[in-house]
Amino acid sequence: MSQLSRLYRLGIGLSYSYIHTPLDCHRSAERSWARTLQAFLGRVIRFLIGKPPRVPKQSQIYSFLGFDRLSPQIFDSGFARHPRVDVDLAALFEQGPMESFEQIRAGIEQVSPPTADTIYVFRWSRGLYGYGRHLTALLNRLDGERGNLRSLHLPENYRAARERWPMSSPFADTRTKVLVHLRKGDRVSFGLGGKVVRVYGMQVRVFDTIEQMQLETGAGHDTSLPHDTQRAVKLIERLYEEWGRENLSVVVISDGYARARRNTLRAMLRGGIPFHLWDLKQLLRDRGTLNSEFSVFKETLGAHLIVGEADENLYRSIHAVVSADIIVKNSGGFAFVINRLFNTPDRYAHIIDLNG
Repeated sequence: MSQLSRLYRLGIGLSYSYIHTPLDCHRSAERSWARTLQAFLGRVIRFLIGKPPRVPKQSQIYSFLGFDRLSPQIFDSGFARHPRVDVDLAALFEQGPMESFEQIRAGIEQVSPPTADTIYVFRWSRGLYGYGRHLTALLNRLDGERGNLRSLHLPENYRAARERWPMSSPFADTRTKVLVHLRKGDRVSFGLGGKVVRVYGMQVRVFDTIEQMQLETGAGHDTSLPHDTQRAVKLIERLYEEWGRENLSVVVISDGYARARRNTLRAMLRGGIPFHLWDLKQLLRDRGTLNSEFSVFKETLGAHLIVGEADENLYRSIHAVVSADIIVKNSGGFAFVINRLFNTPDRYAHIIDLNG
């Protein structure tokens, strides 16, 4: 969702009109032997630690969020004959510093001169992550009205979607709603065999200490640390003391450790990280125990838990984020972006960053 926000604002900054295109994610083509190896490793991983969660159909996500109400849409009949040009933004930025919207637009149109009917398609690619800060600084130059997504009416569309697809809130309506988001799946560090394993997407690395990991990677704001859960617990306890437990309704959401464990095991089997046999045994033994760290929120603090990457958990988590008054987060922008996109400014949650 943060990529949607950035690309939309970039297009507005370039003075283009927006046509909504369903979001997708393309993986680079793999050689046949790589696909065969991947399939074999996939079978081994599923046997050892279980199947990965099924990804919800894009049409279901669009309907739940209300994106199907956006207009115009790329598949509208009126655009059937319009030429579409994929814009390689990463390649454009690689050519040299892009200091203004005018310079970016000139670069795009030099490569693909526009006609009256040309539709430029912006896609977020891995190459753009290296220019994230530069792009953010550029987008921050947009004034308030041009620099947001209010013209898409996302909050109104989301509320309309809830009428078609009702979703009850896990919060108590009469209390201040506190949401804790602990990202653990694809940006996390955890202990294994006396070492620290850092998972960042598909990249897995092993360090001797947390301090070494932070020194070499700068991990902190972008990676969940082993003590994040305990810090969140202490924060909720402090809020209970200051505001009264009876006045707060707490919901904890997390993708859990399943993906981090799968990616770590995949790296082990591929020889991507050094490990001992007992490390593998520990990883397998922890299959059902890593997520147990969240139980303290329910058993001690009386919080409502939504843990894991099941379809229903995703929908419930999104609705909880949209409904929250206060958001406590450790890493990543999921909770912040969702809350801002699907709420009007008067309903924005107050954000507390555990690493801030």
